[in-house]
Amino acid sequence: MMRITDMPGLGLDAPDILNMLNTLRKNLKLLRTINGMSQEDLASEIYLTRSTYSAYESGSRIPDLQTLTALATLYGITLEALVNCDLSSDPVGRIYLDAKSSRTAKLLNEYESLSTTSKSVIMERLKIIAEREALLYGSGDASEDGDR
Repeated sequence: MMRITDMPGLGLDAPDILNMLNTLRKNLKLLRTINGMSQEDLASEIYLTRSTYSAYESGSRIPDLQTLTALATLYGITLEALVNCDLSSDPVGRIYLDAKSSRTAKLLNEYESLSTTSKSVIMERLKIIAEREALLYGSGDASEDGDR
């Protein structure tokens, strides 16, 4: 297991490193959750055990460079963003998240920009569409991506 004292020459002091590790820990959980993956699913995707990946999310272990690179690639973000950007609140972080799910992000951003009246109209129409789909396809049989 790597310790902070094992990382000489980075030009960072212990508080900087701890902050970076905390950001990484939070980002790992956020990205996994946003992508609808369990720890088991994600660990399998990058050839780790669930307990090893869980230790990364909890901050009790530090992933090696190969693992960090695999995670960044999986999520379609840079290694720097994974480790240094608070993706939950940073505007740059939102851009990375939006790029991963751009269709959903675009819809949500457009919806949020509407007036309260327009939002109400959309919600009423969605309710009607959902009722029609329940009648046509059954309440539990509709596919999530809309393909029939």
